[in-house]
This record gives sequence, C-alpha cells and structure tokens, in this order.
Amino acid sequence: MVDVFHSSALNALIEESLRRNPTVDAAQAALRGALENGYAQEGCFYPNIQASFVPSRQKNVVGTHSAALASGTPNYSSCAPR
Repeated sequence: MVDVFHSSALNALIEESLRRNPTVDAAQAALRGALENGYAQEGCFYPNIQASFVPSRQKNVVGTHSAALASGTPNYSSCAPR
C-alpha cells in the first residue's frame, strides 16, 4: 500500500478496514451498523421521565368545615357518615 497520508497509524487502520470489508456493500453495511449503535447510545444524554398517579379520597367529618370562599360557597361539601 502506498503511504499517502504519511501516518503509520492511519495507514494501519486503512489496511485493516480493507481486509475486513472487501466490498463496498460490506463497508456500507458496517458503517450503517456503527451509525445505528451510535444513535442508540445517544439515548443516555436525554432525561428519563417517569410519572405515576395515586388517587386518594378523604372523608370529612360533619362539623369540621374550612372557611368559605369569597363567593360565600364552601370549597367542598361533606356528607354525613352512613
């Protein structure tokens, strides 16, 4: 092989890539696989969002009301226990 880039490390990488990918189709397939692996690893840079919902209900005892709203209506209604 001709020493085009005057770098033994770069020439070694070129020779290795030519040995492992003898055809253009094989080289393109290897490149697509490497790109997809890179895209898959980018996921760790994005925040992980999780959510949950836990509904609850509170029963109010008759006689323990909170202050009414400015409109005069109570902010909740309570039912007498059965």
